Amino acid sequence: MPTPGRKAAATRKPRQAGAKAALTRNRRAAGRKAVATRKRRAAPGRTGAAMSPRYRTPSDIHPSLSYDDAPAAIDWLCRVFAFTRRFVVHGPSGRVEHSELSLGTGVVMVSSSKPDAGRVSPRRLQGGVAHALSVYVSDPDMHFQQALLSGARILRPLQDEEYGARGYMAEDPEGHQWYFGNYRPGAYWDAA
Repeated sequence: MPTPGRKAAATRKPRQAGAKAALTRNRRAAGRKAVATRKRRAAPGRTGAAMSPRYRTPSDIHPSLSYDDAPAAIDWLCRVFAFTRRFVVHGPSGRVEHSELSLGTGVVMVSSSKPDAGRVSPRRLQGGVAHALSVYVSDPDMHFQQALLSGARILRPLQDEEYGARGYMAEDPEGHQWYFGNYRPGAYWDAA
């Protein structure tokens, strides 16, 4: 018979079970914290994958392009040039404040035009383009066929370049020029 004021041995949880229960509580708390973190990262106005602290692109240069119709441009770039939509921050009136699209290890950032900041779509420029993007693809022939069949405006057909690469030049609906080929800068650099 148990002594008054003390629990009977049969009703006491063994120490191991108590430790196991504490571990379970800690895991549940960690799970709730992870869910809360994911919810913060997927705040209103954002779509696509949550930012991952584990992955970073191997480059330190990331082009940022402005479009008058950024949502349509993102859809087009993904459909025609096979980019993957990774992260989109929507703004008021259908604007895109920031987005990140990937192809291979490269990332391009796309947003709606910001005329007050001097960032506009090439379609607003009076003749000429100030830049072109060069994107590495392992199979330029396949990529060219995909772009051609999807209706891309081809500026220069697929060809072998004098420096050993193979690629083509296309234009997106708002006038950004894109070179897709199997060349990566640095192939002919002198060793430092």
